[in-house]
Amino acid sequence: MNHSQQLNVSRRKFLRWSGAGAAIVATGGLGGLLSACAPSSPAPTTAFTTATSAAANVVTLSTATIRPSGAPVDVELALKAAPGKAAIFNGKETSVWSYRGEVLSGDPNSLVHIPDSYLGPIIRVKRGQKIRINYSNEIPQPSIVHWHGLHVPDVVDGHPRFAVDPGQGYTYEFEIANRAGMYWYHPHPHGQTGPQVYAGMAGLFMISDDEEEALGLPTGDYDIPLVLQDRVIDGNNQLVYMPNGMMDQMIGFLGNRLLVNGKPDYELSVENRAYRLRFLNGSNSRIYKLGWQDGTPLTVIATDGGLLEKPVQRNYVTLAPAERVELWVDFSQWELGSELTLQSLAFSGASPMGGGMGGGASVPNGAPFNVLNVRVEREAREKPALPAQLSTIPRYQLSEAVNANNPRTFTLGMQQMTWTLNGRTFEMTNVANDEIVKLNTL
Repeated sequence: MNHSQQLNVSRRKFLRWSGAGAAIVATGGLGGLLSACAPSSPAPTTAFTTATSAAANVVTLSTATIRPSGAPVDVELALKAAPGKAAIFNGKETSVWSYRGEVLSGDPNSLVHIPDSYLGPIIRVKRGQKIRINYSNEIPQPSIVHWHGLHVPDVVDGHPRFAVDPGQGYTYEFEIANRAGMYWYHPHPHGQTGPQVYAGMAGLFMISDDEEEALGLPTGDYDIPLVLQDRVIDGNNQLVYMPNGMMDQMIGFLGNRLLVNGKPDYELSVENRAYRLRFLNGSNSRIYKLGWQDGTPLTVIATDGGLLEKPVQRNYVTLAPAERVELWVDFSQWELGSELTLQSLAFSGASPMGGGMGGGASVPNGAPFNVLNVRVEREAREKPALPAQLSTIPRYQLSEAVNANNPRTFTLGMQQMTWTLNGRTFEMTNVANDEIVKLNTL
């Protein structure tokens, strides 16, 4: 495959790449998490067959609907998980599970749906606001919502012990404590996280604060979230989860089609001005090495934890599953009429195993492919400038850690096809003494 080709290849090309000798390693990030949370599957199945077949194995300790406190909040939302259909490709619609929502009180712009996408609505709130989210589960198995990256009490963090059965709900109430940045939400029931996310249940959670708003960064149509997800798609346009059976549960797997905001062959039409592009790697195991085809450097302004202190330039940025990055892209540096391509560039050291023989000729990790195309088509009225200083971030010293002289060690392992941490497997309610840390300590 050359750089101009898409993430849609033949078995012959896949075999040629697999024989090229890419190193074999297990991928990390959410890929490992979702694979470990996935149920076993002896053969390729749709995401829904795999998920439903394991529903009986999900442990739920919270089977009654949780009632709201009645305390005043700044924003109240309804969020529903339900089956649906999505017109992703030509021909037959794709079966999906997805989140849909509405604003019950507060700023109507607190919830923004991505047009023509199965992805959940974008939740937009400000630091310090109090929010209530009334979740209802209408998929045919237990589920719960985890707010990825948010600082919230454990009872509203989507722990799998709070998974609710079909037809029931859970009410979340918490104050927005995070600094400005792009976070996200997804299901988190034990044993089912992987297939539920794969089926379409994911959405973005955007937080702003006074520091960010003072910068004058691009907003509205010039602030574009971009969720990258590779998926295995069969001949009937259906999602296929764990196409290689048990091996996929161990190391994750790779897709044969790339979807950006739930759409293939994604294109952006822009003005010749600065934009804020926010990327989430929502894939199961794929790693992206993002860079412009013409070699123009990327200007990074934020990552998972929010804004950087100052913008930095890089020739590329690498995103593992669940990671986020935000770019300042000034399209005035290209002439009107220019067409640009953002690619995942070639790299070595990643495993080809996730795209095994049963995976529908998936592209191996590290192979180059196009991510999206951009057309610079319109003259801009405004030309915002990139701030030299973005944020003030406190610095910590190793000596300030409460265990500075007694560092903790963590050993990853495997026992009977199950991942372990320090020799232990996951337990729903038990917490060992050495797994407890005091809040707000370093």
